[in-house]
Amino acid sequence: MCYQGAAEATPKCTPFELTFPPSTFIQPIKLSPDFLMGILDPSGTVGPSLQTASTNVALSEGHDLVQSLIAMQTTLHVEVVERTPTAVSFYGRSLQELHVIVLAKIKSPSSFSVEIKSNNGTLASSLIAEVNALFRSA
Repeated sequence: MCYQGAAEATPKCTPFELTFPPSTFIQPIKLSPDFLMGILDPSGTVGPSLQTASTNVALSEGHDLVQSLIAMQTTLHVEVVERTPTAVSFYGRSLQELHVIVLAKIKSPSSFSVEIKSNNGTLASSLIAEVNALFRSA
């Protein structure tokens, strides 16, 4: 960012950088479980191109599992597709039309695994980094 005063011959510049997390560019999209399964189908047009990144989350004592899953959903800007007693699936799409599929598998009242699939491996890895940062202190 540069500015120049009326009496100054040369502008003064200050380095300025604004970094947005990748999740900023994800939009939550409502899908039926069947439609999501079609996207994941390995014999379909999208399934074979999906790349996966994953992590495990261990919550500190006193942190609520359900609230933690909601926090992850909010952070990643994804929509719940399906809930079962042991897992929750989410879906979103980037502004570049890239798929973002998140599966959280509940391991215990204080831990769960997160797997993110996208047709862009860098996006999936970056979103996992956001998940790790979200729960680093949890």
